Amino acid sequence: MQAAKTADSDPSASDGYAGSTIQESAKVVLPPTIEPDPQALTRGYLWRAVPLPGPLDTILGAVVSFGPMPKWLGLEPVPRGKPEPQALPFEWNKASQTDFSRQAQKLEDQLRDPQAKEVGKRALKGGSNDNFLVTLSNGASAVWTPTAGEKSGDNPRPNIPRGTQAKREEAAYLVDKRLGHLARVPPAVSSGLEGRPGALKLLVSQGLDGKESSEENLPQETSPEDYRRIALFDHVVGNLDRNSGNFLVDSEKRPIPIDHGLAFPLKNGEQGRHNFKFDKLFQLNPEEKTLLQKFSSQQESIRNELTGLLEPKALDAMFCRVDRMLELGWVSHEWRDS
Repeated sequence: MQAAKTADSDPSASDGYAGSTIQESAKVVLPPTIEPDPQALTRGYLWRAVPLPGPLDTILGAVVSFGPMPKWLGLEPVPRGKPEPQALPFEWNKASQTDFSRQAQKLEDQLRDPQAKEVGKRALKGGSNDNFLVTLSNGASAVWTPTAGEKSGDNPRPNIPRGTQAKREEAAYLVDKRLGHLARVPPAVSSGLEGRPGALKLLVSQGLDGKESSEENLPQETSPEDYRRIALFDHVVGNLDRNSGNFLVDSEKRPIPIDHGLAFPLKNGEQGRHNFKFDKLFQLNPEEKTLLQKFSSQQESIRNELTGLLEPKALDAMFCRVDRMLELGWVSHEWRDS
């Protein structure tokens, strides 16, 4: 195994991977995890807590593990084993549109599987939220972000309601799906994990963190086609946090967008703190115009699909952004300016 690569991260600005560990023989790229202390594994739902002296660990662990207490307290259960993700059976950015759509649906179904159980888990290093690498009994691997572990940081986005990031993750995937998998956002669901609310986001096990490449130069090195598709997607969903930790890069340094919990603001205009890595303005080409026109024409069914995930105001703001881009014929920054 190659030694882990690490990169400086701003934990208040990224929910992505803080560096990667490369397992060349298995062709799997994993974010770095935290090995729990053996003593912690005896403390049930307190496995990440500060150790207590004597028998207090056992007593308190039994109390907080009783009945509905874990759910009320938002505690994460002891891991049942170490996650062992497998390589995906296809190349993320090289698959044809038809094959990608088929594979993404299969992976989405695995994440939605109500019978799937957590069989392996480790806490991830870095990130502003509590994130875990998990493997499920149906073979899927994901980054699990429990709603109880969501943190707004020191500079919360005023137009992103607290406690809604899991639903915004799923909404971003569904919007990209409606756009024909334009940006190839990994499947994400907000149905939770064994009754615990949160987001399961597919682990793309062949992608390095964007911080593994030059933070300054990567967007310039990205092909115009890849740059445009992610930039256009970010404008549609109103992404407020596309920093270099919120996209992966494959072996050819092609981007794979992740972490969309800070998208879909309740209104357009001044957004407070935001990151927008793919920031160049460009004129829409005929294919992009057609794509946005089709998306706009499906407004009623899209609203119905996203009901329960996004607020009506957030949906209104999204379709205003789309219609404004069609009116101008350009992507525009005005939706996040005062």
